[in-house]
Amino acid sequence: MTIKDFLTRYPYTENERALGKSIDFLWQFDLDASVAELWPHLIDTSTFNKLLELPVMKYQEKDGYLWGTSVNAGITLKWKEVPWEYEYQKTLSSARIYHEGFALYVRSRYLLESLPGNKTRLYVYFGWVPRGLKGMLILKWGFPGIKNKYKKGLDKVLSSIHSSRTFRQQQQKLQKESSQIEISDLAQQKLEEIKKSLLSKGLPSETVNRLIEHISTANDESLVRIKAKELSNDWGLPLNSLLATMLHATREGLFNLSWDVICPHCRGVREEISSLGDLVEDSNCETCDIDFSATAEDSLEVTFKVNPSIRKVEKKFFCAAEPATKRHIFLQKNLSPGSDNLIETELESGTYRYRLKGAKTYSLLEIEPQSSSSKVTLFSNETVDLRVSEKPMLAIRNRGPNQETLVIEKREEDRDALRPRDLFNLQQFHDLFSSESIASGLQLEIGVHTILFTDIVGSSEMYSTSGDDLAFKKVRNHFVKLYSIIDRFEGAVIKTIGDAAMVSFSSPLNAMKAAVELQKAFSKADAENVLLRISLHTGKCLAVNLNSNIDYFGATVNLAAKLQALPGAHEIVFSKVAYAAPLVKSIIQSQSLHLKQTDFSAPWLSQAVHAFITRIV
Repeated sequence: MTIKDFLTRYPYTENERALGKSIDFLWQFDLDASVAELWPHLIDTSTFNKLLELPVMKYQEKDGYLWGTSVNAGITLKWKEVPWEYEYQKTLSSARIYHEGFALYVRSRYLLESLPGNKTRLYVYFGWVPRGLKGMLILKWGFPGIKNKYKKGLDKVLSSIHSSRTFRQQQQKLQKESSQIEISDLAQQKLEEIKKSLLSKGLPSETVNRLIEHISTANDESLVRIKAKELSNDWGLPLNSLLATMLHATREGLFNLSWDVICPHCRGVREEISSLGDLVEDSNCETCDIDFSATAEDSLEVTFKVNPSIRKVEKKFFCAAEPATKRHIFLQKNLSPGSDNLIETELESGTYRYRLKGAKTYSLLEIEPQSSSSKVTLFSNETVDLRVSEKPMLAIRNRGPNQETLVIEKREEDRDALRPRDLFNLQQFHDLFSSESIASGLQLEIGVHTILFTDIVGSSEMYSTSGDDLAFKKVRNHFVKLYSIIDRFEGAVIKTIGDAAMVSFSSPLNAMKAAVELQKAFSKADAENVLLRISLHTGKCLAVNLNSNIDYFGATVNLAAKLQALPGAHEIVFSKVAYAAPLVKSIIQSQSLHLKQTDFSAPWLSQAVHAFITRIV
């Protein structure tokens, strides 16, 4: 492709032409890697620009745009970032309107073409409108040298792809090559002290050692927002074990806990809160032009930040890298008023949603291999759910009078995001951060949980026959045993009410295992005649503030509590919803437990709830 071919395919708009005469560059690189392998690295333009040894950039969000500044060859550059456009594994483009520096405007584009033998042809284009004669001379003289930097940078990317198994490993390798890590002697001493303290608490040595090494050797980009789920996947360590270690390390002064408010559209961090009690319900994203609730299930992410006394971590930008920060977005396209746009996509099977930037409403795009339709038409002003086959052709029409930005994104949760519910179901969190609470009056959506209630059968009679001192001892010993069993099955005691307990599990299977184990433990002769009844139910919950502690609220909690009226000593009652969860039935069958079906009715229920009672002897 020649520069003439390229400009015919991607011409300047009238507004761009009005800025002045342009200087255009087009480079071609044939690369020994597939488009799929290269795409994640190319959209991470901040890391790639760092490999090119470009200067650090600073960004500020204002009026729905990113405003950038940098110093290049002693010249200060200031610009407004135009919203990026990209099509998954096909093309990526951006533009800047300069207010200061040697240029008035620049637009850039990456274009990828698949070649035989799992190879890729990459076109890199830049079009500059210089600021006067000086700007023209600087660009004509200096910019062609960037091509050699691109070649060296792409060689490093290829080397990383060929030597590392996953993209995360490749990315870390590239970032490490371009970073210099310096840890002071004092900080190293503090790390050693923290390490000894963590090991003395009986925390897993492998987890502790990996964590300390990571803080000592990782680049700043990896430590700006430490995501426990990413580390768990990268290191092959159980998440709860890693989380427990990180929570203890936070108490030891290695980390600060951060509750990050996340925009549900772009998934950008809108606010970083050091205490959950400072969370307010309403938030907004200027970039996406939407207001949203910060208490929604997908609006909060928990991250860890290195304590500045250990290591000062600075967030550095070498580019806005918009697509890399929005990996759930597969297509972002600016639509001119009254325009028709035909796009041949690489979208694979899955549920997507398409929406306009700034709009709260969206439509679903179901991509299914068996669909007979390979082409669909999307109208910018309509919300209609559609079905289409893989790699569909999209005819996108903007019938409105204004430019719109169309977004197509994968409809799935961010699997690397640690949500509040992940911490709330961890007993160590409640033990170590008992002062952490939600602001009074707020209700935090925390998704689906299995709520388990225990209660001592005949406790009044036990106090009467045993006396207060002995009965209290029995109850206290019962709680020690209960906490131990709950912790073993990865649950958390949310609260105790007298001699009863309310427990939360993220897994119905673990809740059922814990219930069976509890009844077995308190059916033994050495159980000091303490007998339990247990109830459990699965459903959505809210987290609220009660007596300055985190408590759960909602219909799921209420029903789990009311089911306590059905079982007797040695018995477990559980709803049909909990019983239907994966593998729960196998636990019942493996224990050869007999089930008795029953119905629970209450004035506040629209219909009777089906439940089962089983007895453990």
